[in-house]
Amino acid sequence: MHIYLQSKSVGCYKMKKQLPKRFHNFDLKSDKEYKKWKKAEDKKFDDKLIKYKNDYWWNSLDTKNKKEFIKTYGSKEIAYQRRLKFTQLLGYCKKYKIIDETFFK
Repeated sequence: MHIYLQSKSVGCYKMKKQLPKRFHNFDLKSDKEYKKWKKAEDKKFDDKLIKYKNDYWWNSLDTKNKKEFIKTYGSKEIAYQRRLKFTQLLGYCKKYKIIDETFFK
């Protein structure tokens, strides 16, 4: 049995994940333990996606732009946060792109 993890903040992405056996005989819509686990897994997926997108963006910049961002924001982590603030979709996805682990390589 599989479920889909959804990105809430970066792009319209879903990733298929194996559902742990402990949840196979539960009502997934009402079980509190499952909802807590699913929320944590969605957050991990979102964080992984954010890190990947930010690193990809940072590595695509030339040295001059990197220095400019560090001068303006103080560190690349703050530049990441500022970039994310202006690029978040905030759940306005109508169609999701399904990805797998090879996306992050």
